[in-house]
Amino acid sequence: MRRFVIVSLAALALSGCAGQQYTEEASAQCQAVGITEKDPQYATCAKAMTLIKREDALRTAYKKMLPAVPYDRMTPHADINIY
Repeated sequence: MRRFVIVSLAALALSGCAGQQYTEEASAQCQAVGITEKDPQYATCAKAMTLIKREDALRTAYKKMLPAVPYDRMTPHADINIY
């Protein structure tokens, strides 16, 4: 539990710094496909590209955290029928 809290706080701190990086990358990506800041679609493109980058970063962080708990300590999954 302690490791999870430390990693969560570190990820939260880094997300503030990485937010600007995602915005700059999204802007470059939109301009690469021909959408400049003067186009009406720019805001939509930048938002979509930023969300894609954040989702990729979140997926990568999740995959890195999976082996944090040893398999012999995991509790087995049990389906519960409420019927």
